[in-house]
Amino acid sequence: MRWSLGLGEQRDVWRLVQRHGVSALVELAAHRTVPGEASRPARYWLKVWSDLDHQGPARPSTNIVPFRGRSTAASATSARQNLLAALDNLENRENAR
Repeated sequence: MRWSLGLGEQRDVWRLVQRHGVSALVELAAHRTVPGEASRPARYWLKVWSDLDHQGPARPSTNIVPFRGRSTAASATSARQNLLAALDNLENRENAR
């Protein structure tokens, strides 16, 4: 998947990450995603995540999957590991309910 956002939109996403944390954005995206539906464009998620600004502050979470970030040595394997760790985290949360 590739997102092509303008510089201002990229700044908006960065501000949302700084304000609410990656965990809150991922959690909201997980709740808004229906398995089997086509993926949504970046601008859709930017609008969805902007709704977080109209809610209370994000609560600290103990179930955060660390994001390794992008580096020159990053490979498809590390991206796959990040995704698997996030999915495992979601599954553990569902099982805990």
